[in-house]
Amino acid sequence: MRPDTFNALAKVLPDFFQAMDRDPRLSSTHVSLYFSLIRQWARSEFKGCIRVYARQGAHRAKISMVSYIKCLKDMHEFGYIRYVPSYNSAEPSSIYLFCRGELRANEAQKVVDSPLIPAKKGN
Repeated sequence: MRPDTFNALAKVLPDFFQAMDRDPRLSSTHVSLYFSLIRQWARSEFKGCIRVYARQGAHRAKISMVSYIKCLKDMHEFGYIRYVPSYNSAEPSSIYLFCRGELRANEAQKVVDSPLIPAKKGN
């Protein structure tokens, strides 16, 4: 693995792994989509924005189009990504992955303060 690849992944994966443990809103479909976005981000050499056509994104994540759109909207609302839909099938949507410390503060705080998310034992 190239050092720049490792550094880029080290910025996003630890926070998402922790979120997977603590956020009950994330399903296996969200996780599948997130990892397909990571793969696309790596292929674009970790540029700030990923441009994805919905059909291709759903196919890469191995989920339906309905699940793809729903999960993108969910993950945007939850603060894990920024999703800017194109609303035009001829144009790809823009997706931004948040690196460590870049989660939208208000959304991240909602997750931490949520009564649905138990605090980790031993902390």
